[in-house]
Amino acid sequence: MSAPGAVPYHRLSRTPGHHWWRPVLGTFFVFFTWFAGMLVLSVVVWGVGLAAGRPEGPDGLPSFGDAGDTALSLAMLGMGIPVVLFAAWAIQCRRPGTLVSVTGSLRWRWLGTCLLVSLGALFGSLVLMAVIVALTGGSGAEENGDVVSWGEFALAMALILPVLPLQTSAEEFICRGWLLQAMGSLYRGIWPALLLQAVVFTSLHGFGTVWGVIDLMMFGLFTGWLTIRTGGLEAALALHFVNNLVGFVMSAAFGELGSQETAADSSWQMAAVDAIVLTLFAVAVLRLATRRNLERTGEPAEVRGARASHATGRAFCPAPTAGTPGARPLTLPELPELAEPPEPAEPPEPAELPEPAGPVEEAVPLPSAVSQGGWTLPGSSPWAAPDDAVSPDVAGAPAHGSSGAPSPGRES
Repeated sequence: MSAPGAVPYHRLSRTPGHHWWRPVLGTFFVFFTWFAGMLVLSVVVWGVGLAAGRPEGPDGLPSFGDAGDTALSLAMLGMGIPVVLFAAWAIQCRRPGTLVSVTGSLRWRWLGTCLLVSLGALFGSLVLMAVIVALTGGSGAEENGDVVSWGEFALAMALILPVLPLQTSAEEFICRGWLLQAMGSLYRGIWPALLLQAVVFTSLHGFGTVWGVIDLMMFGLFTGWLTIRTGGLEAALALHFVNNLVGFVMSAAFGELGSQETAADSSWQMAAVDAIVLTLFAVAVLRLATRRNLERTGEPAEVRGARASHATGRAFCPAPTAGTPGARPLTLPELPELAEPPEPAEPPEPAELPEPAGPVEEAVPLPSAVSQGGWTLPGSSPWAAPDDAVSPDVAGAPAHGSSGAPSPGRES
């Protein structure tokens, strides 16, 4: 059962931050950097060969022997692996592991299973090739040259075997990985992506015979289709490695490592055998994938963080927001637990005042105005007295010491 946001393998590069120019720019970057890196390494090897006094080869460059030159060529092709992984991270802003499979990493157990199936396909191809050669009267491998000594064969294998996985993996990462997903991010259907990567894969091997071109196109289409159906590069990596291993073992055994022939120079017999073997291999791999309930879809995963663009000032790779595929949940640093504050103490009850021992005298109200003390309440005249106030002397008689003149402030 697929997750709600899961997509097939060829759509994994269409992340929430996808723009049409990202796969276009990344494709130019991958091939330019890959070829430029191989050129730089060739110059370094040329300088080392001159310094060591190595003899010139057929191409006029210093030679380290057929086995040494072959190993150096394979190592140069292997430079495509870090280039394409960097392009996925820096330009498409996604996890580089999504180039390998829908799980974001290499499924090692599934790779081992595909290697076993590839060995069976190899044995079948050798048997079929022997039968077809016997029936058609074609030339076999034994007629290509004499068998070399065991020492020479062991030396060739010791130089080639360590770098052979780099060469096959680089071609798979670039063709079945990068190109398949780059075109898949622009077109939902699988056929534009399958055709593009198959054509580029065939072109990388040169153009020889018509049957050789057809053979390479079939290999590219079958392995690309299996990559989408199984959700990863494991089947293509296994078959490509076993196929090239047999070719180099045969070439080393018969002293043909210096031959200029490639897979593009195959005969019609080889193309016929490969058509049968590729079909049987695809059927076996798909049945095993179904039996193992292999995960075939995944969610596009963006890289974490952002890099500012100096040209626009905007984020070149915006960090994924919460809820988008590939975004990690936002977590805050844990704070130390604070002790609970103590409960407030209850206020003490107010003390009761003692009751007075004797009777409480009632307060005597003050008069509204005082005239004898020489002061008055606010708002009254200092010379006026209330209407109902009487003199302490006899009412109606003048005060003691008065001359009978009217009192100041009273009306006469």
